[in-house]
Amino acid sequence: MLFNKLYNIIALKMNKFVNHKYRSNFDNSLISKIFIFQFVNSFNSIIIIAFLKKYIIELGGCVKKIKINEEIIDTLSKDNYCDEEIYQQLLIIALINFLTNISEVK
Repeated sequence: MLFNKLYNIIALKMNKFVNHKYRSNFDNSLISKIFIFQFVNSFNSIIIIAFLKKYIIELGGCVKKIKINEEIIDTLSKDNYCDEEIYQQLLIIALINFLTNISEVK
């Protein structure tokens, strides 16, 4: 949420710098910039996990939970599918959006 506020300020300053001739062009350009900034800010973790994590060793590889003798152990995925991590990130994003919307209703 903090970065969304910061990105809104940056998008507004970038938009004013362009000096649009008409107000409608200004508004459309501002909407586009804010959408792109918020999309990247909201979904960058999913993009990293889905497309980059299995190729970059420094990111730790894809972790998979397996059950051995009633113990759950984290191991690296042999096939490099990060399905569980993507599911967890989507769940976290959905919960944060839900809680944010509830706080706006009050």
